[in-house]
Amino acid sequence: PSHDSMQDRIAFGYIVAEALTSARYLDISRWTKSNLIKYKGQDYLRYTQSKTGKTIQMPFPEMLREYITDGDRMLPLVEYRTLLRNVKTVFKKAGFTREIQRVRVVAGNTVVETKQEWEVMGTHRLRADAITGMLQSGMSESEAKKFSGHSPRSNSFHRYVEFSQDHIDNKFLNYINQ
Repeated sequence: PSHDSMQDRIAFGYIVAEALTSARYLDISRWTKSNLIKYKGQDYLRYTQSKTGKTIQMPFPEMLREYITDGDRMLPLVEYRTLLRNVKTVFKKAGFTREIQRVRVVAGNTVVETKQEWEVMGTHRLRADAITGMLQSGMSESEAKKFSGHSPRSNSFHRYVEFSQDHIDNKFLNYINQ
């Protein structure tokens, strides 16, 4: 991808990190090169989640390597609100302009808002996409929970799983055609 600015490049590094690993911004922003380890002759990413205290270890996503900084940090430290603004800019430039409707309940009233897709994109949205992608790729729910730091009995895990209608339709058609 082309990056119009250093801010775009940094935002894209965080996008890639979260979209591939399902890690939270808070954890990604703390990764240093010491989190990159050798395991069985391969590069692995190992870190402890700040929210849960769980240690996560996974093969290092090679696509992330081009965003590693020259210093000790893996990615530059960016204040969250600044990063969020830059992430939205990257998605807008990438053409995420489809209109979507969001339904919220505010003070007991249902409010329907129409927004462009880029306006609702954020780093945590990418966590949901990563977890859904893990499941769609054939990873079991327990394996995806392990990589995303959810406990086996997590009540919040399913909030992150959002299969597309096409995916559900294909799974159903495979089921009835067996």
